[in-house]
Amino acid sequence: MKNSDIFYFDVDGTILDSETQKISEDTIKAIDSLQAAGYKIAIATGRTSAALDNTEIRSVCDWDGYVLANGGSILDKDFNVVKEHLCEPEFIEKIIELYPGTILLEGYKNYVINDMSDRMREFLGEVADVVIPIEKYQGEKILNIIIEDVSLIPNGYDNEVFKNYDYFINTGDMPEFFPKGSGKHVAIAELNEIMDYKRHTFFGDGNNDIDPIREADFGVAMENASDGAKAVANYVTKSVGEDGVRHALEFFEVI
Repeated sequence: MKNSDIFYFDVDGTILDSETQKISEDTIKAIDSLQAAGYKIAIATGRTSAALDNTEIRSVCDWDGYVLANGGSILDKDFNVVKEHLCEPEFIEKIIELYPGTILLEGYKNYVINDMSDRMREFLGEVADVVIPIEKYQGEKILNIIIEDVSLIPNGYDNEVFKNYDYFINTGDMPEFFPKGSGKHVAIAELNEIMDYKRHTFFGDGNNDIDPIREADFGVAMENASDGAKAVANYVTKSVGEDGVRHALEFFEVI
């Protein structure tokens, strides 16, 4: 961990306590101390810029970069887009044609097709208020697509429409689709190459953090992490509610 150039942090369940919807002062101080010691710090989250802009998350630390939308977009420290992996318009249009329920299109703004279900609203939480209802897709840049029940599409995951897309099951127990060849771990590698970072540490907790934890030079899973994330971690730290980020950084004498 000590020989990392940059430390990446997932947001929900890693630095942001899902129970309190706050980042603790101890976590903020630990990440600030990490940066003061000469390390770079970055966010790597499933949230899009639309779900991150207007929140305290951006302002709590002086982040050196952002990997957003599970690797769909890479932004520099000034929140300028450096690289992106977009869903093809044809894929989006086909999903809209095939799927009768709530469809969440996540991009630089978030859009909902069809009525917003209670389940989707609960999953989105405070972010639901900034989702834009639209009747027709008109070529907006989309990074991820979330639906609730893939069985409503003929042949489910085996449908030809998904041939160029991967997915993971998010914290709302819903599939989240993104282009093959992307993902958090891919975007992290791309940002490292762009900025010439040789080694990195990653902190995460969800199923979308399994690959980033496994592919990191040092991967840390929170105690509240999924079993899959814990299984591939170099170290399992305390839970987010017990300031697990601070604990790991102190345990390995990085700060």
